[in-house]
Formats: sequence, structure tokens, C-alpha cells
Amino acid sequence: MNKSPSLIKNCAFFRFIFKAVVCGLLSITGITSLVAQQPSFSPPEFLTYQGFLADGNGVGLGQAAPVNYNVVFRIFDSQSGGNLIWSELQTVTFDRGQFSVILGEGSQNASEARPPLGSLFASATASDRFLEMTVTIGGNPLTIAPRIRFLPTPYSFLATQANQLVSPTGASLISSDSNGNLSITGSINTPGSIANAATTATRANTANAIVMRGPSGSFEASSVFLTGTMNAFNANVTSVRAGGLLGGHLQGAHLEWNYGGQGASYLLNQKGLGSGGIVFGEVDAGTAITERMRIDYLGRVGIGIGAPEANLHVRSLSGNGQVFIDSPPGNASQLFLREAGVLKSAFSYIPGTGSLHIYTGVDAIVANSVGRVGMGTAAPDATLHVVSNASNRASGTAVFVASDVSSMASHIHHGALGDWYIRSAAPTGRIFMQDSGGNVVIGGGDPNTARLVVTGAGTDTFGNHFSYGQLGLNGPYFGAWTISDVSIKASNGIHAAFFRALSDARIKNIAGQSSSVEDLETLRKIEVTDYTHKDVATKGNRPVKKLIGQQLEKIYPQAVSLAVDAIPDIYEMAKLSDGWVKLKTNLEPGQRVRLISKSKEGVFEVLEVDEEGFRADFNPDDSDVFVFGREVSDFRVVDYEAVSMLNVSATQELAKQVEALKQSELKIASLEEKVTRLEALEAKANRVVLLEQELAELKQMLTSLVDAGVGKQQKNSDKSTSE
Repeated sequence: MNKSPSLIKNCAFFRFIFKAVVCGLLSITGITSLVAQQPSFSPPEFLTYQGFLADGNGVGLGQAAPVNYNVVFRIFDSQSGGNLIWSELQTVTFDRGQFSVILGEGSQNASEARPPLGSLFASATASDRFLEMTVTIGGNPLTIAPRIRFLPTPYSFLATQANQLVSPTGASLISSDSNGNLSITGSINTPGSIANAATTATRANTANAIVMRGPSGSFEASSVFLTGTMNAFNANVTSVRAGGLLGGHLQGAHLEWNYGGQGASYLLNQKGLGSGGIVFGEVDAGTAITERMRIDYLGRVGIGIGAPEANLHVRSLSGNGQVFIDSPPGNASQLFLREAGVLKSAFSYIPGTGSLHIYTGVDAIVANSVGRVGMGTAAPDATLHVVSNASNRASGTAVFVASDVSSMASHIHHGALGDWYIRSAAPTGRIFMQDSGGNVVIGGGDPNTARLVVTGAGTDTFGNHFSYGQLGLNGPYFGAWTISDVSIKASNGIHAAFFRALSDARIKNIAGQSSSVEDLETLRKIEVTDYTHKDVATKGNRPVKKLIGQQLEKIYPQAVSLAVDAIPDIYEMAKLSDGWVKLKTNLEPGQRVRLISKSKEGVFEVLEVDEEGFRADFNPDDSDVFVFGREVSDFRVVDYEAVSMLNVSATQELAKQVEALKQSELKIASLEEKVTRLEALEAKANRVVLLEQELAELKQMLTSLVDAGVGKQQKNSDKSTSE
């Protein structure tokens, strides 16, 4: 029964029998009787490989009957890790643990490399080759560890001490005897030299020389004859020959003529261990040599210089360095530049006109006799006359290219209607100046809509603003150090009759109407401050009545942003010497400070500080510098538009309160009118009461009078009765 792969021992039961011979850079040979192959001089690209594989109990796989498993054989350049350099998939039969395969007969495993086996053992790292085996049982691949290193058979070491070199046919090419003498069969073709200082003289005056005879053994024209002193490598060798093959020169100078029967003469130099080259010069009565010209080993010519840095390098030993091209009267003086024999460019002085032409297929640049320069025209009629025949956007009258821009370079050109275009590398980066109306467009837009049209924006280091670059999964990010889009930025004021801002509901996420009551309360807390600017040089000393960012930030923080800018906290003149500013400050290394001199201005990093001053990355050719102040990252910037809108909301609240007061006053007037009417009615009522009182009194008087009259009548009646 086959065991699970997890139970197979990794390495304890492996043994490998190699019947291959690894011979230095020769291919690997193996048993090939099982593989049909056409006969050749090259060994077959196969390796026999045998082994024993057992399960965790030491029982060989296929104990009951032979079994087949898929096995991937891999060759690495390291015992562990390393690079996979060869792999192959085979179906291997295991019989009681024994298996035998021929590596090279399998198929490619997926996309893994499977070069010829012989190539794996013919490189500088051929000594490090390790075989790894991965067996797949029941769909589970198991890699057997450790990897097994390839080793040669004992007699293969003889390959490092070969007795002869043979051709592919087995014929001897180079052999040696017991005395160390070499026998060479055939011819030797070499671009180098052949030297043997012990060669016996075979011709008069040829001591310590090498003589290579012609085919007949005589010194005919086809022979090479080298003679002279050849001690060490400081020899002074001279060779003179006619015809023959170039090559085999010893160190020194060689003069050869009629090479190949063409009548050509050669002045050659064999540099030996030196830098080589041929020197032309003169020697005085002693041994001092004055060099005048040199041709170095790369073929570069130096005139007046011993180390030419170009194909032609001319240096004057005294006075001005000059090169003359002198032509007969009426003929042009020209310098031609070719590529592979094809004329590409030329410099030409044209007689008669007295003009200099730079030619690149057409007259690209012309400088005439009166100092006018033409580009694209051979007849300049101005100090600089530029003509461009290109009509595409990437070309223009003047083009400017830097190493960090794309193929669409910056350029200036004149439009068909007389308009001027200044374009940057980006298609939208342009400035357009209208010829007819004088309107200016920056970045694109219709020049007929305004005198200045600005499209697009840059970035500035303001905070508390939304940035498209900070959209996240949870929505836009609002932080203290985001980047705002800025179309126009000015360090000083902008004068205009009025200002219009884009405000369309369709571009906004409206949260609701602001609370005018809270806005009025916020506005009441804002302090309007009287001040003057510390930077009187650019802002003057006139009194200003405005807001202070730090105070406003506490009350209305959304109207204050943080920016990076310099503050005038030093604001003094100082001396400048070798980058050192001679002024005592409390600046520290790493801080940045704004410096202003006659030739340079900017914000620069402080590199060093001492008791007398500081040194910054600032070294113009000036002796005086104005130290403005340090750069800060929390420079407050006030959004006066936000404050204005706060004022609008607060004013609306005041308007509501005024309207409420008006309504109250109307109510009071109505009440006062009612009170007046009531008072009038009350007065009338009081008069009625008085009248009623008077009437009551009259009634009482009448009653009294009536009563008094009735009594008198009664008395009279009684008297009459009694009578």
C-alpha cells in the first residue's frame, strides 16, 4: 500500500548513481542506448539518474506492484533557495522503491525553463548544480529535501590535465611531449603577437628575434620578419616588411608598405602594457623630447595636447588657439559633417555675401555681413529674424526644451492672424496675446470675453481648504494642511472696479441657511484693529484698519488659513562673505530665512550658526544682504470674503431686529391712540358722572323743594279744614 506523501522520508533513503562524466566545459554524457539519436561528434544531452524512494516506515514505493507517479525534476544553482535553471516533468515507475530515469527525456513543466542539459555545466558557476525532486501522490506534491549536488566521476578530473587538443573529427591540433614542447598542426590566425625570446637565430642579425618564414621556408615577400631587442616590455622594436599579413607585431613602432599590393603604407605601434599611441615631436641635442602632436590608441588626434579628449583636440601652447580653413579667392570655406558617408550638416562661409551659413539640409542659420541672424530664412532683415514653416502645436517660432519636460517643448510662435502664442510643454499650458484687441489668455479660453482670461490653477500651501487630491473612501478630507487651487496669486493689492465670484447652487453641497443670530454674535466679538506694517519697504507705513488673523482665528476659525511664508522678524541689513551673513540672530540650523541681495532673492535653508552670524545656502556675488526674516509654516491668511459673508448674515439679523422694532413702535403708537381715546372717554365719563351727580343733587333739591311745597300745602289744607 502506498503511504501518504507526509510519511515519505525526505532524504534518509535517497542514493544516487551517476553514470555521467562532467568534463570542465564539455557536455554531460550519459547512457543513451534507450534514446534514438542521429550519430554526431557531440555527446547526447541526457543524464541517467537512479534512486530509491521509501515511505515513512522505510518501505519502498511500489512494494506490491510497480506504480507510476508524476515527478518534477529541478536543477538549482544553490543547496537552498537560489535560482531555478532547469526543470522537467516525467512519469516515473517505482518498483520496490527503485527507480531509474534519463533526465532530458521528459517534457517541459508549465512555464519553467528547460534549456539543453549540457549548457548548465558550461558556465562560470557550473560547480554549483543541485537536483531537487518533487513527487505527486494522490494529487499532493511533495518536494524531497535536501537537494543533491552533482559530482564528477573520478576519471573526469583528467579533463583538467588534457594532453592534447583535438578537432571535432578527432584529429590532433595541439599536442605536447615530455619536455613541454608543443606541436601545432595547421595554421594559426591571431590578431595579437607571437613572442619567443629564445628562438635561435636563423638569419644574419636576427639574434633574439622571431622569424616566420613563408610557405617555401625562404624569406620571400609574404613572410613576417621581426627583429630588435625584446628584453622585458620596454623593448625598442622596429619592423620593416613588404606585403604579408598584418599581425604578430612586438612592442614598438612598425613601418609597412605595399600592404595587399595596394601601395598603402602603414605606421603602426604595438603599445604592450602601456597606453599606446603615436607621438610626433622633436628632440634637442640631449634627450629632452617636445611633443607636438599625438594619435592615441583610440585614434583621437591631439595637437598641442598629450591627452586628446575628442577625435580632434587642438590646444595652443601660447597665444590664442586657432584653426584656419583657407580657400583660394572666390571659393567658400566649409566644414562638412557626415553620418555614414551622408552629408548631415555643414558650416560654410560664402564669398561675395560675406555671410556664414549653418546648413542642415536647408539654410538653418544665417549670419550676414551686417550682423543680422536669420533662422529659417537666408535673408534676415532684422537683428534676429525667425521664420517657422511648422503649423502643428508642438513647433513654433522659438522652442525651449528642458531635460525634464516631455517631447512637446515650450515654444513661441506667431499665429495666422498676427496673434502671439507662448506655449509650455503641456497642451493647455499657454499664453495667448491677441493682436487685434490686445487681450491676454493664460491657460486657455476665449480672448474676446475679457482683457485677461485665466483658466486652470496651481497649488499653494494653504490649510483648511478642500483638495481634489484628498478625496477618500469616506468622502472629501478637510484638514489643516491641504492644498488649495489658486489661479492668481499676488503679494500686493489688486485694483479693480468690482469683483465677481462664481456662485451656482449646482456646484455646491448646501447644508442649510446660516444662523443670522449666531453670526451677529460672532461678528460682535471680532476686533477691528488699527496697525501699520513692519515691512515698510514694500507695504509702506500708512495706518491700516483691518483684522488680525490670530484674533479672528479664535472667533471665526473657518475664515483663517495657514500658509508657509516669511515674516519680517529680523529685518536688518548685514554683510555677506562666503555665504556667511554677519548678523547675530536666534536662527537655528534647518530653519529657512528670506534673504535679499542685489542679484538674488529667495528663501534659503540655514546651514550653520555661530556667534557672529549664520551661513545659508545662499552665495551670490554681493557683499551686502538684507535679512527679511524666517519662514514659518503657520502664517495666518484671512479670508475677507468669508468675513464679508458673516457681515451679510449679521446685517440680515440686524435688519430683522430693526423690522421687529418698527412693528413694536407701530403697536405702541396704536396703543397710545387707544389710550388717548380711552382717556377721552374717561373724561367724558367723568363729566357724565359729574352731570349725574349734579342731576342727583338737582333731583334732591327738587325733591326737597317739592317736599317743602307739599308740606306747606298740607298745612294750609289742614288750616282750612280746621277752619
